[in-house]
Amino acid sequence: AAINGTGSMRMHGFRLPVLLSQAADADPAVRVAASREIAAIAATISQLKKGDSQRPLVLPRTEATHQDFDRLTTHWQYEMRPAAPTLPHLPGAATG
Repeated sequence: AAINGTGSMRMHGFRLPVLLSQAADADPAVRVAASREIAAIAATISQLKKGDSQRPLVLPRTEATHQDFDRLTTHWQYEMRPAAPTLPHLPGAATG
């Protein structure tokens, strides 16, 4: 299940830049779609971090995997996520 989760996050990561590049001039549906991609990436990171015994969803228990995941999480949390909604009129956009 972790492989499916990371694959889905990768696909969201491919779609997000395309949507963000179109969001400033596009109809509201594109901006909403970009917001959904942002939320989906954040939710997948959270699910991978917490795990899910029902699926089962866990990262491999290797030091290298956890270091890579920590780097990805930090990059998303402090660089990518804050930068994404800076486009005008994107729901959840930063103001000022």
